[in-house]
Amino acid sequence: ALLWSVFSILSTCLPAQAPALQKLDSMERALSSMSDLGQQAGQMNALAFACLSVDPQKALLYAQKALTTARENKLVPQMGKAHNHLASYYAGAGQIEKAFEHYDSSLYYNRQSNTEVGVANVLNNMGVLHYRLGHYDQALQHYFDALRVFEKLGDHAGMGRGLLNAANVYMEQNNYEKAIHYDTLALQHYKTAGNANGIASVLGNVANVCQKNKDLQKAATR
Repeated sequence: ALLWSVFSILSTCLPAQAPALQKLDSMERALSSMSDLGQQAGQMNALAFACLSVDPQKALLYAQKALTTARENKLVPQMGKAHNHLASYYAGAGQIEKAFEHYDSSLYYNRQSNTEVGVANVLNNMGVLHYRLGHYDQALQHYFDALRVFEKLGDHAGMGRGLLNAANVYMEQNNYEKAIHYDTLALQHYKTAGNANGIASVLGNVANVCQKNKDLQKAATR
């Protein structure tokens, strides 16, 4: 069975609603009018990302086409993006080994092209996949590696995302003190970035931590 609901965090796409489908239609029309191969590869990558939670099979096709175009024309940054989207597809499809293979390739090409934000995003995505598999030590390692890059870039939204992900790991390990600590740091960065969705995610996470802590305390007194 496909695991798209489990791995939906890998994509920030909207559900399959009319506005999302209209946006995809507009993006596809724009692609058909492009003659520059670099622009085509970039647009196909954008479509692959946008389709991940709306139409995974179409996402796979666009990512494959983007990778082929990028390879044939030595468009290294676009190769990195295409491998990242392919990894997200295979993660959602439950093909974990393939997902990690494509993440490794994406890291390689992002580093080759000095695309540091791409490196950080891939490391974060790898952390998410390890987290979903219950590999908490590996998840934290990748989150903190991504955080160092986001910090270097001054990317507060990225830092907020990485810190929030780390908080989720500690919550799963019942280490509520650390979970709240990283949630607090994430909130600070999301506020600096003016990221309302991130702020809401952190507040929801804090509520979950408090509830889990309360439930654990009740269980201990029985």
